[in-house]
Amino acid sequence: MPAIKIGRLAIDKKYSGQGLGSDILMNILFNIKNITSIMKLNYVVRQSKVRKNGLAPVELSIIINNDRKVISLDRQINPKHWNPKSQTVRNNPEINTYLQAITQKAYNTQTEMLQLGMTFNINTFIEAFKNGVTPSISLLNIYKQHNKQYEQQIFT
Repeated sequence: MPAIKIGRLAIDKKYSGQGLGSDILMNILFNIKNITSIMKLNYVVRQSKVRKNGLAPVELSIIINNDRKVISLDRQINPKHWNPKSQTVRNNPEINTYLQAITQKAYNTQTEMLQLGMTFNINTFIEAFKNGVTPSISLLNIYKQHNKQYEQQIFT
């Protein structure tokens, strides 16, 4: 069971009574919610989607905190060769390697989003998974970056 320990939450007396403690606690709780978000991945090959060539598309079902989305992958297989329990295709190491790479990409995306403090839910994950993780840029960060570049121009 995941657990987060908050050692000590204190504010300087001159800031007391301004609601900063509750703001900090709310921020901590928001980040805990993101960290403990549960993501489940499951590959699906549906018999109902078999095409004329006898192949069916492989889909990735993603569940994050009980919200589910399905992504159709760029692979088709013979459904008779699919093993749903092991999530593998018999006699097709190429597709099995592809599925392992997709799984790794999904978990890497999740890790990167959490490390950057990004909101982690099904919609933000799908966006980051498809388009890459792009941290949000605040006006303050743009200002700091501008000043740093300006200083480099002056002192070089």
